[in-house]
Amino acid sequence: MRCRHRLCTPSGAGGIAIFRVEGAGAAAVIRRVAGRAADAAAGAILHTNLAGVDDGLAVRVAEEGWRLMPHGGPAIVRAVGAALEAAGSTLAASRPRGIDAAVAEAAARAASPAAVDALARQPALWRAAVGRPLATAGDLLGRSDVLDRLVDPPRLVVAGRPNAGKSTLLNRVAGEAAAAVSPSPGTTRDWVGRRVALVPAGGDPLADAVVVDWCDTPGLRAAGGAERRAIELAAAVLADADLLVELVAPEEARLTRDELPREPDVVVGSKSDLSGSPEAGGGLRLSAATGEGIDAFVAEVVERLFPEPPRRKLWAFDPLLRARVEGHPTRPPRGWLGGRRGATDRSVLVW
Repeated sequence: MRCRHRLCTPSGAGGIAIFRVEGAGAAAVIRRVAGRAADAAAGAILHTNLAGVDDGLAVRVAEEGWRLMPHGGPAIVRAVGAALEAAGSTLAASRPRGIDAAVAEAAARAASPAAVDALARQPALWRAAVGRPLATAGDLLGRSDVLDRLVDPPRLVVAGRPNAGKSTLLNRVAGEAAAAVSPSPGTTRDWVGRRVALVPAGGDPLADAVVVDWCDTPGLRAAGGAERRAIELAAAVLADADLLVELVAPEEARLTRDELPREPDVVVGSKSDLSGSPEAGGGLRLSAATGEGIDAFVAEVVERLFPEPPRRKLWAFDPLLRARVEGHPTRPPRGWLGGRRGATDRSVLVW
């Protein structure tokens, strides 16, 4: 089969597009379009320039198979497609059906760059699992619930007393002003929602970033008027948090259970650049003003949200996979995954 390519993601604007490139001569095509990605080992993920029009990811999935992932703007997608054709690839007539297409659709929706690598490995992981004993359905589904956070971001809520440094911390991690900052308590009178990419120290923002919906709540204290109503509204956000962080300023007491609707998952001492800054949460301290302790804080948050590294883990990322693991008699389309079909034994994946 000569080299062919197809766009696996839906047409129209999107965050990311995925091209599938495979067949005889694919390496020569990739060399012209994605340079050094042509010589990458199978399973390698490279950040590279694509067709001279965009920086994106290139993944080698087989001896003659690649996935190219530029940004999803229509002009960029057209330019990369044209470059593939100019390099000698032929546009395939239709999108593939099956788990590869499901991966492409999930990757296009995923908020976190870290999802791309984990999703790209799923077809091989699931095909290898056919006919073999699985972990208990509960363990696999529980892990999948966690990994689903790479597609639909978890909610991170930061709570604390007025002027604990919550807004300054959000602005530091987000890299820009996302919340009002003032030495006057009560400046944030409503919760501020912001989608923030958390990159572990030494990580690649295009491959390792984990995205969260960060909620900066108003300072919790006795208050009246509009500020009091904002605090009451924030209580519902606090209760629904996937991860609740309490920020404790120097010389301030921690929030009581009457003030905070649940026990926080992480407690952090703020303003470590000032004398009297408390050590909390097993010694976690930071200064949003100077950046001290920010890397440790980000690492702690990522580890709490994703206790296991997402790579190389079986993930029921698609409703069809989840239904099979749960033991429902769902019949996938022929060729969706491959392997044997038939039994519904939940301890063995039989397709």
